[in-house]
This record gives sequence, structure tokens and C-alpha cells, in this order.
Amino acid sequence: MSMSTTTPIKAFRFLRLPSSRTLQQKDQLTHHNCIPHVNSMATLKMLSLFVALAVMIQGLHGYTAYTSLFPNANNVKGVSCVGHTNQDDPSTLNAFGYDFASAGRKWTQALCLVDSDGDGRSNGQELGDPDCSWRVGDESPEAGCISDPGEN
Repeated sequence: MSMSTTTPIKAFRFLRLPSSRTLQQKDQLTHHNCIPHVNSMATLKMLSLFVALAVMIQGLHGYTAYTSLFPNANNVKGVSCVGHTNQDDPSTLNAFGYDFASAGRKWTQALCLVDSDGDGRSNGQELGDPDCSWRVGDESPEAGCISDPGEN
């Protein structure tokens, strides 16, 4: 059984290659209608402002969410964000911030008893909970000397 040499050609006779005109039309459609582009510097600035605002709001929300998770978080004088070295950058943790993250972002007995900043006072002593009895939802304990457990 021999095959005809024309069989492969017949099999592909319905395959049509696009003409150069068809390719040019397709290119114009893709270029002009499908690819969005910013033609206004004002639009680009507005987009940048929106992204910066969204990041800032997310960062502020992160700080306030943690202040109820350990005692006297809002009562440390001169410190607006306990656990951070830079209040404007949530990624800058101090020694207490790292210990708090390692404890699962919970006020635990171990976190209370440890001295994160190495100043000789436990985190619980610095935050007014020397006996480590404070629990989430409790009022912050009254204490005379609240200090930053992450900076000595």
C-alpha cells in the first residue's frame, strides 16, 4: 500500500495563513483597544496617592489592633507604638515586638516574665503587670512606673 505524495498537501489545503493586511489590522486592534495606558500625569499621581493612603491606613489599623492585646499599651510615655522602633514603619520591630510576635501576638506568662530589652525588669514589670495576671479584656492595671519593654 503506497501513499500518494499528494496526500499531505490535501490534508493541509484548508490551512490558510493570514495576509499581511489581516496581521496589520490585528496589531492595530491590540495596540489601540486592548492595552490600557496612562496618558495623564495627574491620573498617575492620584493613583500613587491612593496606594500610599491605603498602606498608611492599613499600618495604623495594625497598631491599634494590638494595643488591646497587652497591658498599658497606650500608657507608655513617649512611645506611640510599643514594640516598634519607628511608628511610621510597621516592619521595624524592637526586642519586645519580636518577642510579642514569637508569642503568637498574645500576652502569655512567658512573654510577661521575659526581659525583652535586657534592662533587668520583666515585660510584665515594665507594663504594670508584675504578677502576670492581666488578660485580654481586663482594664490595664494601675501602676506608677510604666516603661517601654522593648527599649532600655
